[in-house]
Amino acid sequence: MIAKNTQNAGHKLYSVASYGKFQGKMVELGVFMNTKELVLKFFSGNAGHRVSGEELAALCGVSRAAVWKAVSALRSEGLEIQATTGGGYIFKNETESFSKEYFFSFLASKINGLKIDNIEVFDVIDSTNSRCRRLLARSGNPCNLNGTFVFAESQSEGRGRFGRTFVSPEKTGVYFSVIYAPEKMNVESFEITAFSAVAVCRVLKRLYGIDVKIKWINDLFFEGKKICGILTEGFTNFETGNVECAVIGAGINLFSNDEAFKGELEEKAGFIFKSKTEKDQRCIVASEAAWEIFSIFNEESEKILNEYKELCFLMGKNITVTDVSKSTVKCQGKVVDIDRKFCLVVEKSSGERVSVNSGDVSVIL
Repeated sequence: MIAKNTQNAGHKLYSVASYGKFQGKMVELGVFMNTKELVLKFFSGNAGHRVSGEELAALCGVSRAAVWKAVSALRSEGLEIQATTGGGYIFKNETESFSKEYFFSFLASKINGLKIDNIEVFDVIDSTNSRCRRLLARSGNPCNLNGTFVFAESQSEGRGRFGRTFVSPEKTGVYFSVIYAPEKMNVESFEITAFSAVAVCRVLKRLYGIDVKIKWINDLFFEGKKICGILTEGFTNFETGNVECAVIGAGINLFSNDEAFKGELEEKAGFIFKSKTEKDQRCIVASEAAWEIFSIFNEESEKILNEYKELCFLMGKNITVTDVSKSTVKCQGKVVDIDRKFCLVVEKSSGERVSVNSGDVSVIL
C-alpha cells in the first residue's frame, strides 16, 4: 500500500468552534483544524470566487506566508488554485488527485464532530473494504469507527459479490468504502445494499443529469453496461444475532479505459464519459456518493423501497436466477414486484409467485 502524502502545512490549531465572515457568508470553522484545512474549508465554500490572501490570513490567525504555504501544499496534492492579481486565489473545485483535506472539508461540513483521522486516502490499496475490515478488527468498539471513510485512486485486489474481482484502474473511476456503525443500527441488514445503490444513483443524477438504473441487487447500469458495483459486508454480534456495523464499498467507472477493460470486460464494463478530456470530478463524485450512502440510512425504508423499484430495470422483465455456489437455476419467470425485504418477487409460468433473496440474475431476451 502507498499512502497519500498528507503532511500538514501550518501548525495553528483551533480547539474551539468559531465563526468568520467570508465573501458575505458566515463560515463555521471546525474543531482542531490546521491552517491548510481551514484554507480548504474556505475555498470549498467559495469555489470560483476570488479569495483574498490577506483576509484568509486574518480569519486563520496566521501570516500571509503561512497561507501561501498552505495553498502550495494543496496545489501539490492536485487541487487547482489559481493566483490572481493583488494576492488573491480562485479555487476551481475540481481536482484529478485525491486529497485527504478535500474529502475532510466536504464531509466535515455534513457530519458534526468528524475528525480528519476518520478519513484515509491511498494512491493504491488492496481493497478499501479490506482496509475497513482491518480497522474494525483492531477496534474494541465498532461505534468508534462510525463515519470512517476510505478512498483510493486504485485497488490492486478490488472485490465484488461472490468473491469476484472488481477491476479498479487508476484515473478511471472512484473507489471508496464507508463504515456505518451507529450506537443503534436503524436499518435491517437486507436494506443496506439496496439503500446504497439508490444513494449512488441519486448522486450521478444530481451531478450529471443521467438516468442510472439498478440491476438487482447492487449493480448500477448506464446505457446498457455496468458502471458501478457495490459490496456490503456486515458484522454480527454472535450473542444477539444482530448486525452491529457494516462496511459499504463502491466502485464507479467514470472514464473509459481500453487497457483495463478488455476481453470479456469490454462487453460488460461501462462508463459515464468517453474520455478524460471532459471535466474530471472524481473527488466530487467520491465525496458526494460517500456522504449520500452514509446519510441515506436515516431515511424511511418505504420511501427508499419505492425509489428502488422505480430505478430497477428488472421490473416486468422475464429473468433467470442462478444459484452461484451450485451453478444451478433457482427459478425462471417474470419480475412482478420487489418486497419490503428487497427480494425479487418472481411469477413462474405456472402462476406461482416466489421471493428470491440471492442469486445471479440474467434477463431472458
